[in-house]
Amino acid sequence: MKKVTLYRADDYESQIGNLVGFYDDLEEAKMNVEYKNHGSPESRPHSQITAFRVDSELASTLNLSDNKRMLAEDVWGSGEIVCDFYYK
Repeated sequence: MKKVTLYRADDYESQIGNLVGFYDDLEEAKMNVEYKNHGSPESRPHSQITAFRVDSELASTLNLSDNKRMLAEDVWGSGEIVCDFYYK
């Protein structure tokens, strides 16, 4: 089955994350996070974008702008994490 890469963006203050949204394009995710310079997970505050893969059939049914549905239907939890990007 074919896989599609999606992106989850979060902004962090201290240890608390704020979900920014889900995107199908890394550049779009970068435009929506608060911090833009490459950083590390230890940087505080920071933004994190996580690339994850899901089945293409599932991806075709998603509304990425509906954060509640993306979390409630466990799209995020069922995906395979590819990598994380950190910004400070």
